Amino acid sequence: MKTLKEVRNYLDSIPGINAGGCLFSAYAMYLWLEKNNKLTKNTAIVLNYRDDDRLEFDINHSILTNNNNLHLTQSCAHAMLFHRKRFIDSEKSLTSPPSRYILQLSTTNKQFILGSLKNEDNWNSMFDRRWVQWIEKKLEITLT
Repeated sequence: MKTLKEVRNYLDSIPGINAGGCLFSAYAMYLWLEKNNKLTKNTAIVLNYRDDDRLEFDINHSILTNNNNLHLTQSCAHAMLFHRKRFIDSEKSLTSPPSRYILQLSTTNKQFILGSLKNEDNWNSMFDRRWVQWIEKKLEITLT
């Protein structure tokens, strides 16, 4: 794949990618950009939270701030890639995060991201994690 749009189209074809697989999608885009030397200094993973996700936000904020207990990382309501001043998931590209999300954490901390991905109990089960190996193969990246 030669463009981020092609990567997004591929990811968007995967069932449940934005319903439990959004962090895999955002991280896959981040790693693809990194592999192809297309990251900008502001490219990051953005974890979005609703008002009723305050506990998860606070836990993750503390983990990121202290850079410890990465195995306790919680899920978020929706993860997106921030790149070239846009919030991007496989389906859409926006100039601001969707309004239903009032809290955001931005990170490039791969250990934090991997900790969250490994915490399967916190993520929506609509995304079949067996897709991860196919994403890795297609994009020639390692997500786990």
